[in-house]
Amino acid sequence: MAKPILEPMCKIAVVLGGATGVGYAAANHLLMKGARSVVLIDSREDTGHLAARKLCSAFGKDRAQYLRCDTRVESQLEGILGKVLCKHKGIHILFNDLDKHEGRRPPRAFCSKEDSNLDNTTRAVQTGMKFMGTPNGGPGGMIVNSASILGFMAFPQDPVPVYCFKEPAIEATRDLAKQFPEEKTGVRIVALCPANKQFHCIGLPDFPEGKKISENGNHREGTGNHACVPTDHSKIGKALTHVLAWATHGSIWLVEGSPSVYELPRMIHFPSKEGEKIDPKVYDNESCPVTIKPDCAEILEDTCPLGDNANCELTPKRKK
Repeated sequence: MAKPILEPMCKIAVVLGGATGVGYAAANHLLMKGARSVVLIDSREDTGHLAARKLCSAFGKDRAQYLRCDTRVESQLEGILGKVLCKHKGIHILFNDLDKHEGRRPPRAFCSKEDSNLDNTTRAVQTGMKFMGTPNGGPGGMIVNSASILGFMAFPQDPVPVYCFKEPAIEATRDLAKQFPEEKTGVRIVALCPANKQFHCIGLPDFPEGKKISENGNHREGTGNHACVPTDHSKIGKALTHVLAWATHGSIWLVEGSPSVYELPRMIHFPSKEGEKIDPKVYDNESCPVTIKPDCAEILEDTCPLGDNANCELTPKRKK
């Protein structure tokens, strides 16, 4: 049996946009799987404090914390992650719920010209690398970018993503994976895209309704259709556990809408070189996934595998 690359047990996780929706579902599942602590970062203060209280009530005092931050502003995000690092001595998982941004940019008065030109995916990953990357003294780990998706044009031969909002999560994730090689940073970067559709319906016509493409043909904006954002978040937890355990650096994963026979996410294949095409048969030959542990963390260990100076306050108990 293959050993999972990363499991949530006794890890420190940060969830950007964790007050509601996909972010909150991810935080809830990480704690269910035994994460030592989850920090929710969101700009909505009342909702954020309520979310943290709910998680602490379910999983134990101080297991969840809320910190207010406009994650579109790099200086604010860097300051908040620095605060998390001072308290927990490490960040191992960074989950970025990009649906919360809705593709907007922060006011120019609150950021530098360089910062205002970055998309939210790039800003979050670059900032996360400063605290998680091994060259900077970080422990390594994983950054997961999550953005709801309507589907793919030209699927499966040369898939072009169409988002529910405007954040280019897939394109940015693939580019950033090349910019920050895992063997140099110790950090894997992946994208996890929830959809309201099943896998066999994920292909789209060339120009779906509401689709816009800029003059240079490179920047692809989303549909602006909020109805395409999944309201059922029950699959996010298992999908997140799966990508933490098995996803390769730079890979893109689709979370199918319900009902579906697939409980785990499906990896989307992209041409490795310009002009290449993906053979549709690649989706017929996918191997069965290695079995992962149940959703509930059965036993919490006395100590964390985070080093000699780490202090894990979890006590052995069985959680039902």
